[in-house]
Amino acid sequence: MAKKLTPLIKPLAQALKSPLLLLLAGLAATSANGKHLGQVAPVFPIGEIDMLEWIHQRLKGFEASGQLADMQNEFTERVQQSIETPPPVEGLTTTTSPRTFYVDPSITIPKDIIAPTTGAVIAKAGTRVNPFDSRTWPKVDGQDVLPQFELSKVLVFFDARDAQQRRFASEYQNAKPIKWVLTGGSPNKMATLLDARMYFAQQGHLTQSLNITHVPAIAYQDGTRWRIDEVNVSDLHPLEIE
Repeated sequence: MAKKLTPLIKPLAQALKSPLLLLLAGLAATSANGKHLGQVAPVFPIGEIDMLEWIHQRLKGFEASGQLADMQNEFTERVQQSIETPPPVEGLTTTTSPRTFYVDPSITIPKDIIAPTTGAVIAKAGTRVNPFDSRTWPKVDGQDVLPQFELSKVLVFFDARDAQQRRFASEYQNAKPIKWVLTGGSPNKMATLLDARMYFAQQGHLTQSLNITHVPAIAYQDGTRWRIDEVNVSDLHPLEIE
């Protein structure tokens, strides 16, 4: 059974019924839109404002005018839309000349890592650590602290708004478990189509760190590096969905 995201919407919608949250968001919205809503609460002299009382009166004013219900409905719709169709990752395109390239996953430790029990420095600031290479990992008394790491999954990035990329995703198979990462489109619809959990590359952090500029792209561990395989979908028959 598909792991849909729809059940997440109801709890979020309930959370958005908080009058205080709606009030604060409403104040920001009315300020940004430059609309004058009139005076709906007493005006306090500077230095004598009881903020809680002011909020309470403001809420009563919004409720009396019907704006509280409108704000509630608007927020619910926004959250539902952001879950069903998150903002796509910008700047990604398809390609008819697919490449294979490699990315070093190493990171630089920003400050000394101190053992909490002994106070000894496990790793000094500036040390380069590769999560795919245990030889670079911090050691205590010359001994390896952690076992060798092997990434068990492949990451498949694709834009579900593209019918040819949807076709690719519906036909793609791998010996390893697949983690589907959407760069655009509806996670809910793709979860139903592929009968699998969908992840979303929000704000493009993953694609940027892996230097991905074309999708579909398949990312997986190859030795001590990421291997990225781009895919040409131009010859695939489009897969239309409702």
